[in-house]
Amino acid sequence: MEKLKILVGIIVAAAVIVTAAMWFLLSGKETLWDLMIPTVAVILAIVSMKFVWNRAKSIKAGLPYEDELSKRAVHRAGYYAFLVGIWAAVGMMWLSVFLEEELGIVMQAHHYTAAAVLLPGMTFILLALYFRDKGKVE
Repeated sequence: MEKLKILVGIIVAAAVIVTAAMWFLLSGKETLWDLMIPTVAVILAIVSMKFVWNRAKSIKAGLPYEDELSKRAVHRAGYYAFLVGIWAAVGMMWLSVFLEEELGIVMQAHHYTAAAVLLPGMTFILLALYFRDKGKVE
């Protein structure tokens, strides 16, 4: 079962990287904002490979797939990522209202989606790595 989870992690990360590469090559969009969204997705996929790599090393060494420290670190990081996701959605609504009323700029739907998906994702990965490496799970 653990090997299947590692295989799925590799496939998902590879799919994200290939999809983002296709988007770069085929989209024709050249604004900085349009290039930032898939760039962050690729960075998240590459960093998530660190999790897969560590788990593969643990299985190869005969250790458990996931220890108690890792579980608690992931739970704590998930809690903070959830909070970031909620406040990112609220912040995007406020930003949208400000931009539309003050500057006349109307945001597109993919900007909201990017904030709602990528910000909590980045927060989760970075905090999970931090909590696990530092051992700060309480």
